[in-house]
Formats: sequence, structure tokens, C-alpha cells
Amino acid sequence: MVTTVESATARNGGASRREFLYLAGAMTAVSSWGQTRVVPEYPPIGILLATTFTTGTLEARLDAAKSCGLVCGQMSMACANLPEMPDQIPAELPERIHREASAREIAIASVTGTFNMSHPDVEHRRTGLRRLRVLAEACPRMGTRYIHVCTGTRDPNSKTGSAERWPRAQLRFWSVK
Repeated sequence: MVTTVESATARNGGASRREFLYLAGAMTAVSSWGQTRVVPEYPPIGILLATTFTTGTLEARLDAAKSCGLVCGQMSMACANLPEMPDQIPAELPERIHREASAREIAIASVTGTFNMSHPDVEHRRTGLRRLRVLAEACPRMGTRYIHVCTGTRDPNSKTGSAERWPRAQLRFWSVK
């Protein structure tokens, strides 16, 4: 006795599984044509250009980033020969940064706005916040809406040299473990 096994689709006169998968793949590909690219909710992070490419002009650092295949980066004002947290930014500089990065197809993901926000010296914190405002005002002209920050530390043993500003009670607290 010989038994023949048929697939359910073949018995019902339908397409084979292989034909179905091929057709489904083709329809998926066609349906995606002409659709806009999905923009992620958060921008890509990239790398901090000033710490990775430590020498050269703004253009030279961007060229180096491009040669490594980077498509975005975190900008530091140090790349443009300014302090990371400048008191002022020359009027033409933000547009220049945007133009030069765009010419290399590099997106500015964010700008460095790091200062010790937890510093015991109130004047240090005020200065940092004032400089942060300077950066925030320049961000749109650099092509970004983001500033990356770090809260800092109140640790008297940190490398900030702030231990002398700490009251004795706090120093005793930190020394007891």
C-alpha cells in the first residue's frame, strides 16, 4: 500500500508555503517604499570630540571624526579653542560649528555643559549656571537642542580641590565609614 502526503494548501488549491513567504516579503518591501524615516525619540549619543580628538582646529577634529566613520558627536567648545564652559561665545561660532559639521555629515548630538553643580562654593555654582545659559542660547545655532551635564560631587576627596571649603562636621562624616 502506498500513501501520498499533501500539504493542506495544496489540497485546498492554495499557494505553497514558499510561494506565500515570497509574496509576503515582496508585499512588505513594496509597502515600505516612500515612507519617511522613523526618527528616534532620543538623539544618538556619539562620542565627545574634544577628548577623542585632542588637537587641531575645529575642522581638523571634524575631519578626524569623519575619517573614523562617525556620524554624530558631542561638541565641546574646546574644539573651537574656547574653554568648555565659556563666559561668551563669538557670534559667528555656533553657525560655523553647524556648517562645518553638516558639511561632513556629522550631527551635533549635544554640547558639553559639565561643571560641578554640587560644588560647596555657591559662587562656583552661580558661575557654572551663567555659563550654562550661554551654551543653551547657542545650541540651536549649532544644530542641537541638548546639553550634556554632570552633577559633580560634594566629595571632599575628589580632584576638585574643594576640601578646604567643607565644614568640619561634613569632613568628619565622610571620614567615618
